[in-house]
Amino acid sequence: MQKTNIPYIGFSWNPIAMRCTPCSPGCAHCWHLKRADMLAKNPMIDNTPPDSLQDAYAGIVGPTLVQSRLKIPGGKPKRIGVQFMGDLFHKDVTDDQIQEIWQLCRNSHHTYLWLTKRIDRALKWANLTERTWTPNIHIGVSICTQAEADEKVPILLSIPAAVRFVSVEPMLEKVSLRRPSARGRSFRAGDWINGLSWCVAGCESGPGRRPAKIEWFRDLRDQCEMAGTPYFLKQMDVDGKIISMPKLDGKIYQEFPQTIGNMNES
Repeated sequence: MQKTNIPYIGFSWNPIAMRCTPCSPGCAHCWHLKRADMLAKNPMIDNTPPDSLQDAYAGIVGPTLVQSRLKIPGGKPKRIGVQFMGDLFHKDVTDDQIQEIWQLCRNSHHTYLWLTKRIDRALKWANLTERTWTPNIHIGVSICTQAEADEKVPILLSIPAAVRFVSVEPMLEKVSLRRPSARGRSFRAGDWINGLSWCVAGCESGPGRRPAKIEWFRDLRDQCEMAGTPYFLKQMDVDGKIISMPKLDGKIYQEFPQTIGNMNES
C-alpha cells in the first residue's frame, strides 16, 4: 500500500501485478498501461518464482497475486483504492484471487474502494455465493459516456453493497445518471441517481487528452444536488489547463458519503 495523489482516496493498494486491456472509450490514453510498461522493464521488482512480476506487467503471464502485498495496514482508518493499477474484475483475474482480496478487506477496519470498468463481471462474481457486503467495501463503476452509463449503472445498482458509486472520468460527453424515461422530467424516487451513494467526476489528463466542457460538470453537479448525492469534482479543464480540485461556480466540490467523509488519511 502506498500514498497516492488521487484526492478522494488517501492510499492505493495493488495486490495484483497485472496488465489490463482496453474495454472502454476512456481507455484510449490509459495511464496504467504506460506505468505497466515501465514496471515490465524494471529489474528491481521483486520477481518471485514461479512467475516474474515483470512478466505479469508485460502481459506475458496472467495476473499475479503478490503475497508480500497481502497485508492489512495498522493505524487510523484510511480510504484505500483497490487495484487502481489495472482492474480487479478483468477477465484474467481469477475468482479465487478476488476472494482472497475480499476476505482481507472485509476483516479490516479501513474502507476499501473497488472501482471497475467491468461491473458485469463484478455482479456475476457477487452472485456466485450469497456474500454479505460489509459496510467498508464500496463498489464503483467507471464510465465516460452516456452509452456506458445506460449500460453499466443499472448493473451496479443490482449489487447489494452498502455504498455504490460512479466515477465519470474521463468525462467525454454530457452524462445523465437518470433513467432514460425520466430525463427531462422532475426527479423521482425511481431514478438511478437516487440509488447511488456518491459521484466522482473528472476530465482526462495527459498527452492527447480530450477536453471536457465545464457545462458537463455543472449539469452532473446539478443532478447530484437534486438527488442529494455527494459530488466530488476531482479535476477540470479551466482555460486549457488541468486544475485539481477546481472551483465550479465558486465552490470546491469535495463531498463524500457520510460513511467515509471523516476518515483520517495519515
